[in-house]
Amino acid sequence: MVGVDPSTAFAALGRAHAPHAVHHAPLDALPVPLGWAVAVASLAGLHHLDDLDAGLRAFAIALRPGGRLVVADVERGSGPARFPDGFVDAHNALRHRGAHLGPETAARVTAAGLTVAEDAVVDIP
Repeated sequence: MVGVDPSTAFAALGRAHAPHAVHHAPLDALPVPLGWAVAVASLAGLHHLDDLDAGLRAFAIALRPGGRLVVADVERGSGPARFPDGFVDAHNALRHRGAHLGPETAARVTAAGLTVAEDAVVDIP
């Protein structure tokens, strides 16, 4: 297992506490060889990408044939999107403006060369 985090602070925390390697790198330039990954998981990370399509292409390149991309992120316009883009953005020096996911995201995943097996909005309290 390899962790990648675009945040310097989070990558440092990962290196200090994770039982596996953690790299500081942008998500659209994963530091792994072509076709290396069996799976790529992204938890609330895609909405931070400046270029979602480039990030999805990087995931596709990193995955070996038959590999799996699993994404859990925030839906555009939802309460979980409004909080960080409103309150956190207004009260945090690092700011927060997310490019949250929407109905077009599945088509963008397909355009990156991946196959969408499931696309659902799930309410998680």
